[in-house]
Amino acid sequence: MKQIDPIEISAARRRDKSAKTTDREKSALRALLGALLWPANLTMPKLSAAISQLQTAIPTSTVATLLEANKWLAKARADEHQTLIIHAFKPGEELVVLEWTDASWANRVDLAITGASCRAWHRSPSRMEQRSR
Repeated sequence: MKQIDPIEISAARRRDKSAKTTDREKSALRALLGALLWPANLTMPKLSAAISQLQTAIPTSTVATLLEANKWLAKARADEHQTLIIHAFKPGEELVVLEWTDASWANRVDLAITGASCRAWHRSPSRMEQRSR
C-alpha cells in the first residue's frame, strides 16, 4: 500500500467539491482505483464495493470523488496489517457450498443496479451438528 500514491488535490480545488474533474485527474483516479483493485480482489474484499462504485463514477467524477478515493486508500493502508485466513479442510471431509446474494436498486451514479454474491465452502451441517453436541 505504501507504493500507492494518493491523488494530489490542491487546497483551491478542495474548496469546490462539486467541481468536475479534469482529464488528468480522471487518469489519476483510474490509476488509484486500479491499484486498489488488486488487493480488493485478493485480500481486502471490504474494499470491493467502494472501488466498484468509484469506478462507475469516473466519467462524471468531481473533486468529491477524488477525495473519496483518497479516503479509501487511507482505509486500506490503515488495515494492511490485517490478514485473510483461509482454513484448510481435511481430505474427504463432506463440504457444502454456501452463497449469499444481494442487490441495490439504482445506487450508482447512472442509476444502475449493483448485484453481489459471496460463495464459501463450509463443513456440511450434519458434521457441524455432531461437533456442537
